[in-house]
Amino acid sequence: GGHFGAGNDIAEFGVLRNDPAKCRAYGQAMADAMMAVERATKPVIAAIEGSCFGASVALTLTADFRVAANNARFAITPAKLGALYLRSDLHRLVAAIGQGQARRMIYTAVTLEASEAANIGLLDQLVPPDQFDAALDAVCQSILRGSPFTLRHSKRMLRSAGHGETPVEDEQSLGWFVAAMQGADFAEGYAAFMAKRSPEFRKDG
Repeated sequence: GGHFGAGNDIAEFGVLRNDPAKCRAYGQAMADAMMAVERATKPVIAAIEGSCFGASVALTLTADFRVAANNARFAITPAKLGALYLRSDLHRLVAAIGQGQARRMIYTAVTLEASEAANIGLLDQLVPPDQFDAALDAVCQSILRGSPFTLRHSKRMLRSAGHGETPVEDEQSLGWFVAAMQGADFAEGYAAFMAKRSPEFRKDG
């Protein structure tokens, strides 16, 4: 109800701390769940209102696009508990906001208002609460008008973008480029462009 999430259920940690095997399984389950969201073939939008703390921030970082109401607040709080963010969560955090801001959030457990979160790159779009649903709908509709082929394969390549040197094209990416040009989506997109109409892509991909 107006909040994205408070993070982990800390009460569960009382059991986990006394059972290393369960604790390891818990951490792996969290990592697997986050990876499953990140690797979804379709674009994922994190729609954030109100509180977004702890593991909930990590969850938003698995999304392709983070839209927040300007009443949202963010904090990463393991330092207050003596707990740890997983390495994979930290990797996504640094990719989004850089080493300096990631250290600040982790070391100080500072609570950020939505405007500051947007300024450091934690958010992609910030909207007033009374426009939140309309803004989300606009983003979704814009995505839905696009080619499923383009979205799926661009997402796979964007996942590794921004880490290290610009990669050389390989057989896989060039193969996707050729497949796009020869595919049904491009045939429809090209025909629509030439006819000066909106494309109608099949949504079964």
